[in-house]
Amino acid sequence: MVEKSTIIKILTERDRLLMRWIGTNGIASFKQIQTVFWPGATARTCRERLALLEKSGLIERHYVQTSRKRGEQVYTLTDHGATEYFEAAMRKRLMVGLPTHTKVKQQLIAQETWIALEKMLAPYGKRIVNWQNEKELRSEAAFLKRKPGSRTFGGLADVADARVFIGMGSTVTPGQDETGATGEGQPASGPASLPRNFGSNDSGSKVAKPVSNSLHPASFLVLDTPDYTDGIQRIDIEIDGQYYGQMLDNKIAKIAGGKLPTLWVTTSQRAERIKSEIVRTGPSNIGVLIVDPLL
Repeated sequence: MVEKSTIIKILTERDRLLMRWIGTNGIASFKQIQTVFWPGATARTCRERLALLEKSGLIERHYVQTSRKRGEQVYTLTDHGATEYFEAAMRKRLMVGLPTHTKVKQQLIAQETWIALEKMLAPYGKRIVNWQNEKELRSEAAFLKRKPGSRTFGGLADVADARVFIGMGSTVTPGQDETGATGEGQPASGPASLPRNFGSNDSGSKVAKPVSNSLHPASFLVLDTPDYTDGIQRIDIEIDGQYYGQMLDNKIAKIAGGKLPTLWVTTSQRAERIKSEIVRTGPSNIGVLIVDPLL
């Protein structure tokens, strides 16, 4: 039971966006939250607001073990926060509570991927307009399995760890919704984007578009791949599961066979191995993005 004296009477736009951002991938570290929502403030400012949201029963703090250190401070959305401040359709998309130990690292990397992509896209006038987590994608795959005439009817296709939709335009104000790409099983409205000016350069001007390079395919995938007819790019996210040998080859081949643009997210320790395997196998639809969160 939450004490009335600690309940926040009015949530700010940042509060709502923060809760939704945490719930979209299920978990976020203190460092990630400060980077996104309080980039110019002290850690104390961020910590005090999070403590108030926690006392109000809207988010919950946990300490998990990561490769970086023991007792890493992370936050999750609570049932109360999801029920009180989000409509039913959005609640189905959000993940509540602490994930299993095996999922903690994956979901933290998913959040880091979002941050890295927003920073990469901002100078080019692009941004994330929608993001589907693994929970949504599994639900969508199950729906298509039961739908006659769908591409996966009667069978369950491999599910990506996440799917990002990229569109043109400057980052929207916190709390503002944007419509994502349309299609089978695709939600009509995705999570709001990050705060205005997140990831932009100091001058606000666009920089020259890089030349496509197979040794740095992340920028190729998110900047040079043709847009869909509605102007939205769809890119699947594959978070490196420490595959080796034949298992790694099979995974790359399966993604290549699907033909969908896919961003393979890995760490700097694994990047060269993954890149060399992709180049050796030959698929042009797989790019590599390096992130090192909490490692």
